[in-house]
Amino acid sequence: MALTISEESAKFQPNRELYAHSGSSMKIAVFKVTFDASYTTGGLAFNPANYGISTPIAVIAADASGYSFEYDYTNKKLKAMFYDYANSASGPAIEVTAATDLSAVITRVIVIGF
Repeated sequence: MALTISEESAKFQPNRELYAHSGSSMKIAVFKVTFDASYTTGGLAFNPANYGISTPIAVIAADASGYSFEYDYTNKKLKAMFYDYANSASGPAIEVTAATDLSAVITRVIVIGF
């Protein structure tokens, strides 16, 4: 399905440029991201290039509602993860299963890049 994304950088920092580097300006942007009612395995599309950062160096999402988040740089997707301590065979963090309703989950994502 889809994420609802709104940029919040302008609320606290009108100029996102941090410093000049090799003729380019590094930028930082903060987004409010709301998941939808049917999570898709592999994550949901989140492409910083749509917001003026074509080369992300770091994409950092805050934990929210008991979930943590991982950015897939190759596929440009934000994955939702949870921890299943009762099932250690699954590893420390497990991706949320398909069709899970995450519509009440809102996180903030910081993107740093060029």
